Amino acid sequence: MDNRLTNTQCRKSDKLIIKIIETYDPVKDKFRLGKIYLEITKADMVRVFGINCGDEFVSLRSGCTEAIKFIARREIEETQMTTTSVKQLLIEYVLKDEFEYVEDVARLLCLFLSHTFFFPTGTTVKWVHLERVENLDKTMDYD
Repeated sequence: MDNRLTNTQCRKSDKLIIKIIETYDPVKDKFRLGKIYLEITKADMVRVFGINCGDEFVSLRSGCTEAIKFIARREIEETQMTTTSVKQLLIEYVLKDEFEYVEDVARLLCLFLSHTFFFPTGTTVKWVHLERVENLDKTMDYD
């Protein structure tokens, strides 16, 4: 905004998020900005976030925790994960000097970043999200 906004004005606010959501018109499938309707496309999201989108829908149907290889491989015993526990595991695994932890660090980093981005006020991380980052190559296929 050409340096017209202060850092305080740029901070995330639940009220601001609600106002943005309220501008969405589900009939037109666009956001209303005054008298103008704006469609935000997949290409816009790619430009904004600098990532490519795949074509596969991300299913949030969960299997069983026994099927998640990460849990077995790292002998995770928690009945649920939180953003704090993911962060602690991430810090612990980054400090390991073993190559076998590299992909698990990548998994945890993807999990942590996506969870904090999409669920910024949520503390519990659902197992299904860990399932989605198990196969790192497949994550590139997700939309």
